[in-house]
Amino acid sequence: MEALRLFLQQLIPPAPPEYCLLWNQAWCMPRSDWAAWVQAIGSVLALVVAFLVATHQARLARAQEHANQARRAAQTYRGFVAIAEGLMQATEAVDVMAPSIESTGANFSLGKFDPKVLRVYVDELNTLRVGELPRAASIKAALDLRAQASNMLEELEDARQQWLAQDTARMYGKMQNASFSRNATNAYLQVLKFDALQGEGAPSSATT
Repeated sequence: MEALRLFLQQLIPPAPPEYCLLWNQAWCMPRSDWAAWVQAIGSVLALVVAFLVATHQARLARAQEHANQARRAAQTYRGFVAIAEGLMQATEAVDVMAPSIESTGANFSLGKFDPKVLRVYVDELNTLRVGELPRAASIKAALDLRAQASNMLEELEDARQQWLAQDTARMYGKMQNASFSRNATNAYLQVLKFDALQGEGAPSSATT
């Protein structure tokens, strides 16, 4: 029997040596098991690091995009204000001339309102990307400003035609309409200037 037991022991390979964590007998495993645990822990750590890096990069990308949107919004604000102020200066005589037309008749010149010059201002306003403004109120003011500026140009063009035809009554009505549109344009301009002074807000998703 002893010989049989020794024979069977020779057939069974000896257990591999175990290694303990910090000599803690409760954490003893063969080298292959420790290698598997180290590999598993390394894989988890790699996933955690990859997640943290991706999160950090996404945060940086969002911050950069926000800065770019704020910069574009500031440029759009400045563009609207500069162009609209130029249009206001080019048409400042409208408010002076409109009330006096009824008494002076056709004894004044509408020739100073060159439609081609005024059209440049209106076209420039239409090229600006309103959707880059950061506030819904600013976007609405910009759209209304463009509409009123276009209306003013149309009324001035019609008034000029009536002036050339010496139709004082119709010319007076057109100038009154142009004056109303100019005042509305200036009101929306003040809204944009006020919003610009408030600083950049959250970018809007509205587009034009």
